[in-house]
Amino acid sequence: NLWEKAVFLCIILSVEKENKIMENKQITERLFTLRRAMREEGIHYYMITSADCHGSEYVHDHFRARAYFSGFTGSNGTLLVGEQEAALWTDGRYFLQAEEQLAGTGIALMRMQEKGVPTVEEYLEEKLRTGEVLGFDGNCVSAKQGEKLEQICRKKQAEIRCERDLPDIAWPDRPALPCGKVWELSEEYAGESCQDKLREVRSVLEKEGVDCLFLSGLDDIMWLF
Repeated sequence: NLWEKAVFLCIILSVEKENKIMENKQITERLFTLRRAMREEGIHYYMITSADCHGSEYVHDHFRARAYFSGFTGSNGTLLVGEQEAALWTDGRYFLQAEEQLAGTGIALMRMQEKGVPTVEEYLEEKLRTGEVLGFDGNCVSAKQGEKLEQICRKKQAEIRCERDLPDIAWPDRPALPCGKVWELSEEYAGESCQDKLREVRSVLEKEGVDCLFLSGLDDIMWLF
């Protein structure tokens, strides 16, 4: 009858949810390994961004440490791991996905730009204690965010350690850095030659009275060359 079917469905959903949470033991074990590395390095909070060294949103597997340690696979997110707690920030595109993928991990979901939800910086300003250490891979954090974090640590009399890429220690079999060949697309695909593009850019530099242009975004570099 209908009642029996409803009860059966509830049991099935309950088992599926339990299995999903059981699967997240993998994530809690990964966080345990990361926290052990943090203790060995004297780091109290460790931040993992989604970016590579060029600030890209869509990255090579080597740079997917945030996904590896959280289980959240969206393209945008920041994971902050403390000695006792962990939190992940992501934007509105991924709220439902993150809620499902973080289930059972012990990682709190921080819905970015929602009322009452602190930013990473605000969260750290509240949590950091005098003498504690914030760590992250400085190659994957923008100068702008790094300056904000530096100001917070100075205010809280805490320390920054940005030279240690802890996932290298805590992530066995981490994919190696990409080392593929670089090639030039012909004008058939690029639309115009690299020389023509350089002339256009230099013409604008001259008009603007600028001596140099610094490019770090991979898409900008690839377009120009």
